[in-house]
Amino acid sequence: MANKMRTLVAALLVPFVFGAGAASAARPNPVDYQFVSACDGELAGVAAVISASAFSDKNATGNKDGLLSKVYGADQKVYQNKPLEAEGLLYQVADKANDLANQGKLAGADAAGIVAAATLPGDAMTCVMGQQ
Repeated sequence: MANKMRTLVAALLVPFVFGAGAASAARPNPVDYQFVSACDGELAGVAAVISASAFSDKNATGNKDGLLSKVYGADQKVYQNKPLEAEGLLYQVADKANDLANQGKLAGADAAGIVAAATLPGDAMTCVMGQQ
């Protein structure tokens, strides 16, 4: 009975495991985000600060990509006329940068730069808030 169960589980999981590997292999690295909103330049500036920051540990690339995707999401929200959601995403970027610094996965100076770029009085947040 246990062998049949293991065989069934393996038969169901193997296609997903190989499919996930193929999907992640197809993703370009680094991700090339195209900013399109009224705040594209300002948000691209936040992305540049994140890209220039030194992340550490085994998840460094994932942590950097996660922050960049939030900035890109903020751009998309501005483009969709949802500036309050964009504002929330920028605050998430700042919070995550501070969390990573507290965990020793991002230098404190880099985290401070990201927070300054993503929040007030930074240009990105000023622009996003101006879309309301």
